[in-house]
Parts: sequence; C-alpha cells; structure tokens
Amino acid sequence: MTAIDQPQRAPVALSPGLIAALLTLATGALCLLLHPYAPWLTAFPAGWSLPATDWVGGGLEVVLDAIKPTMRWFSWAIAVPMDWANFLLARAPWPIVIGVVTAIGWHLGGWRMALLGLVGIGFVLLSGYWEESMNTLALVVVSVPLAMLLGGAIGVLANEVPRVRSALLVGLDAMQTIPTFAYLTPLLLLFGFGPVVGLVASAIYAAPPMARNVILGLERVDLSVKEAGVMSGATRFQQLALVEIPAASRQIMVGVN
Repeated sequence: MTAIDQPQRAPVALSPGLIAALLTLATGALCLLLHPYAPWLTAFPAGWSLPATDWVGGGLEVVLDAIKPTMRWFSWAIAVPMDWANFLLARAPWPIVIGVVTAIGWHLGGWRMALLGLVGIGFVLLSGYWEESMNTLALVVVSVPLAMLLGGAIGVLANEVPRVRSALLVGLDAMQTIPTFAYLTPLLLLFGFGPVVGLVASAIYAAPPMARNVILGLERVDLSVKEAGVMSGATRFQQLALVEIPAASRQIMVGVN
C-alpha cells in the first residue's frame, strides 16, 4: 500500500471550552510574571473603586422618601380592617368562635370538615394559645382576600397584555423563591413597625399561586366558549367577567385553596 492509499487522520480540534481554559491559564501566568512591573494586574487599586455603595444608597433613599408617604397611608388603610378583625375575634366568646368555625366547616365539607374544625380549634383553646391564635386568624382574614385580589389582578393582566406576561412570570418566580423574611427589611422601611408588615409579606408570598392558576384557567377556556361570547356582542370586559372567568372558575379555585 502506498502512502497515497493510506487514510489520512483528521486533525484534532480543540473544543471552545478547552481553548477558553488555556487562554485563562496563559493570561493568569502572564499577570503573575508582570506583577513586579505592574502590581495592578494582580491587586486592583483601591483608588480605582467606584463609590457604588453611596450611589445605590442615595438612590434608594430618594425613592423611599418619594413613596413612603403613600405606603404609610396604605399601611393605615390596611390596619383598619385588621384591627377590627382582631378586635372581634379577640373579644368574641370562645364558644361563639368555635361554633362559627364548626358551622362553616359543615357548610363547606359536611360533618367531616365540621369535626376537623371543632377538634382543631378546640385543641388551640386547650393548649392556652387562644389569644395568639386569634391574632393570627385576624391576619389570615385580611391577608387572604388581599392575596386573592393581587394574584387575580396579576393573572388577568398577564392574560390580557401578552407583552408584559414574561416579565410578570419572572416576578412571580422571584416572589415565590425569595423567603418571606427577606421582605421584612424593605417593608419595615416603607410601612413602619407593626402587624401590617407581616400581612403584606404574607400576601406577597401567597399571591403567585393565585396568579398562576388564573393564567392557567384563562388559557384553558375552550375556544368555542370565547367565540360564543364574541358572537353574543359582549365587550371585552363583559366577555372576561361573564364568560371566561366563570368558565375558568374551577382552576381559579385551586389558587384560592
């Protein structure tokens, strides 16, 4: 067999990752060699640092000073129903509260749900945490409707304005990923110290499931149902409120749960 007939081996090609690693190592070695002549290659000069902390702090201070009055007014408005709920639950006799909870459970889920509510709230009473539990229940009574309204508005907005849908979904991911305690510091600056901070933090954390189920429910509405609303002459608001949302109510109730 001649040299012409022998198969030629293809040249070994370096992968982009290997090339990048080799360039990084070569650059690091060169910086170490030039360190005696150019110390800034291995140690960044402190004088070159930008006052980013001061810039960010000053910008946040301006923003907080601008929106703080509105947030404090919102805090006062939210505190009113919460104070009333706390007053009613804390001052109401415990037999009435237990009876109302049992009746609601009976209405929603039959005798099993009624028994669960009776045993659960009875255990709270016997454990000696009645007052603390009523404070928590007052927080839930106000924060749940707030989370439902916030999540429902976000879901409808994402369904009606596709351009902002991606940004809203990213925001919902962040709201569910960031721990609730991480909200407390900025919320304390905006709303001041008090139970409203916990209420708002709970609503922020609970709104994303509601919003996602509203989006999913509106997406799953059958096309024929939507066309029936259009053919009936309904406006966009009427179609959304009277046709699509009722048709998606089963999925939306998952978010309520």
